[in-house]
Amino acid sequence: MRTRVVAVASVATFLLIVPVAAAQSPSVTTPPAPANPPAPTVPATAVPAPPAPPAVVPTTAPLPDAPPIGDGAEIPEAPAAGNPTGPVFGPVLGVSPPAGGASLDAARAAIAEQIAERGDALAVARDLQNELTTQLDGADSALATAQADLDRELQRREDAEATAEDAEADAEAALDEAREARRELRDLAVVMYVDPPQQLQVAAALNGGMSERLAAESLLAAKSDLSQRAAARTERAERRADRLARSADRAVLAAKEGAARAEEQTAAFAAEVEQRQAAVDLATLRTAALFAEIGTLAQLSPSLEARMGIQSAISSGNVQVAIAADGSWSVATVGFPGAGDIVRIVGTTITVHRLIADQVAALLNAAAMDGVVLDGWGYRDTQRQIELRRAHCGPSADAVFSAPSSSCSPPTARPGRSMHERGLAVDFKSCNSRSLPCYQWLSRNAARFGLFNLPSEPWHWSTNGN
Repeated sequence: MRTRVVAVASVATFLLIVPVAAAQSPSVTTPPAPANPPAPTVPATAVPAPPAPPAVVPTTAPLPDAPPIGDGAEIPEAPAAGNPTGPVFGPVLGVSPPAGGASLDAARAAIAEQIAERGDALAVARDLQNELTTQLDGADSALATAQADLDRELQRREDAEATAEDAEADAEAALDEAREARRELRDLAVVMYVDPPQQLQVAAALNGGMSERLAAESLLAAKSDLSQRAAARTERAERRADRLARSADRAVLAAKEGAARAEEQTAAFAAEVEQRQAAVDLATLRTAALFAEIGTLAQLSPSLEARMGIQSAISSGNVQVAIAADGSWSVATVGFPGAGDIVRIVGTTITVHRLIADQVAALLNAAAMDGVVLDGWGYRDTQRQIELRRAHCGPSADAVFSAPSSSCSPPTARPGRSMHERGLAVDFKSCNSRSLPCYQWLSRNAARFGLFNLPSEPWHWSTNGN
C-alpha cells in the first residue's frame, strides 16, 4: 500500500454562547481527548503563562493616576429596569446574567449539548472516512494490478519488437538468398543461350553417333533440372522473406495495441485513486475539524465561571447622584469592583480586575519576548472618573453626569460608563499612534489574550472594545 500524505488544515474556533474568547480565561486547561481520536489531532492553543502571579494591591495602597489622555469609550447603555431612588444620571448598565448556579448550569448544559452533537457528527465522519479509506484501498489494489498488466504488455511489446528485428534480419537473408538464386538462374540462361541443348541434339544426329546423342540428352536434362531448382529456390526464398516480414509486423502491431490498452487502463485507475484520495483527505479534514471543535467546547467549561464573571463585571456598576437645592450633589456607587478585586501586574503600573490579571500578564510577557515592552494604566475608580469629567467637560452636575462624551475636550466617558471603572481596560503608554510598535504588536496579538481596541483611541484596549 502506498503512503498517503493527508493535509490537515487548522480549524478556526467558532463563536459560542459566551461572547468572550477562550484566551480570556485566567487559565486554560487541555480538554480530555475523545475515546477514539482521529489520526490527525489539532492541539489546543494555550495562553502563555505569565512571568509571575500578579500582586494584589492592598486597599490602603494608592493606585496610579490615569493617563493624561481622553477616555471617550463608553459601555453601551441598556434600558434600566425600574427607577432607582434619586436622580440617576449614570443608568444601570446592561443586564446581569441570572444569579447563582442556574446560569452556569444552563451554559454548561448548552456546551454539553453542542459537544454531544459534534460527537455524533464525529462518529458519522469517522465511519465515512473508514468507508472511503476502504474504497481507496480497493482502488489502490486495482491500480497495482493494472500496473502489473501494463508492465507485462510493455515487456511483450519489447519482445515483439526484438523478434521483429530478428525477423527482418532473416527476411533480409532470405532476400539475399533469392537474389543469389536469380543470379545463378541468369547465368544458366546465358549458358543455354550460347550453347543451347537443341544444337547438341542436331550435331549428334548429324554425326550419327549414339554416344554423342546420349551426352547431349544428359547435358540437356542436367541444365534443365538446374534451371528448375534455381527457380524454385528463388521462389521459396522470396515467400519466406515476405512471410517473416508480415509475421513480425503483426506481432509488433498486436504488442503496441496491448500496451496502449494497458496504459489507458492504468491511467483510468490512477485517476480513480486520485479522486478517492481527495475524498479521504476531505473526510479526514472534517474529522479533524469536529475533533478540534469538541476540544474547543471542552475548554469552555472549566473557565466558564470566570468568563461569565467578566461579563457580569461589564454589566454591573451604577452611579446614583442626589442633587441638593443649592446645586451641590452627592454620589453613591453600587456594583463596582472593590479594592480586593483589583490587582497590579508585577513590575508595571497597570492595575486590572483579578478576572483578567493572568491574561494581561501573559500579554505583557509575550510582547516582551518579541522585544516590545508595554506598560500603562488600567483601573480607575468612579471618583477619579468624576474628576476627569469636571476637568474635561465642566463643573456642573449636568456636565459631569449627563453631557455626552463627545462634548468634552478631550472626549471622556460619563461616570459609571467606563471600562476602566471595572478594571477591564488598559491604556498603554507609547501607543498614541497606529504607526508605533506598541499598537502594531497589539493589533496583531492582543485578541488572542482577550483584549480589543477602541478604534478612536489606539492606546485603549478592553475586554469588549469599549
